[in-house]
Amino acid sequence: MYKDKDTALTNWICKLFPEYLAKVEGLLKEHKGPHLLGAKLTLADFVCSQTFFLLSHNEAYENSDIMMACMAGYPLTKAWVERMQVLCASTLSKNKRPF
Repeated sequence: MYKDKDTALTNWICKLFPEYLAKVEGLLKEHKGPHLLGAKLTLADFVCSQTFFLLSHNEAYENSDIMMACMAGYPLTKAWVERMQVLCASTLSKNKRPF
């Protein structure tokens, strides 16, 4: 457990998660593909999507609604996560926290 969970969560929501979102959004813009590195699905897509499956797209996580709200300004990222959810649907449906 965090010594100061509220401070850590505030830092994550206000600074770190938006930085992560900006990087993912940047990759999607730069490579102009439906996936992080372009037209082909790569390991990077699966590795990076786990952050969203654990936080923003995880009903078991108490702050998932806050994480989803943070994603509003990142439409490419939001669409990418939705595509990844479809690709990983069978795994996600079997596990509340797949990773």
